[in-house]
Amino acid sequence: MRHRTLLTVTAVLAAAGSLLLAGCGGDDDADTSTPTPAGTSAPATTAPASTAPEAASTVAVVLGRPVEFGITADPATVPAGPATFAVSNAGEILHEMVVVPAPDGVDGLTLDGGEADETGALGEVADLAPGDDGTLTVDLPAGDYVLLCNLPGHFAGGMYTALTVG
Repeated sequence: MRHRTLLTVTAVLAAAGSLLLAGCGGDDDADTSTPTPAGTSAPATTAPASTAPEAASTVAVVLGRPVEFGITADPATVPAGPATFAVSNAGEILHEMVVVPAPDGVDGLTLDGGEADETGALGEVADLAPGDDGTLTVDLPAGDYVLLCNLPGHFAGGMYTALTVG
């Protein structure tokens, strides 16, 4: 009896599957496209705009090299948009990295007393001990920037570098 019931169920399922497949078919001979009149071209189609977030550029920043008050950024030019600064202190003393807009270059940032004007700074990786690393991700509008260390005496000692955002 059990064997007969299994065969009946199998037959019913096979029949139902056949009906479903037959119902999904279409008329392959039907042409549903709109003809293009002679002498004209078909309208262009465009893909929908992507809503995926833009990938961040990565800038490797080394503090304390090639000299103690040195700072390097690689690359020194990035596209506008998100950027991640991977900062490492290769020096022998405490350093920081601040991202400051500088439309007038480094001279436009210099204050009396040798520190930099951080007005409008987009962020910083503060107080990195020797050998420490840090990251900062910011959205950079196009323009000129300076990456700098503004701990006492560091900026005045030349601890800054230019970054161009295009």
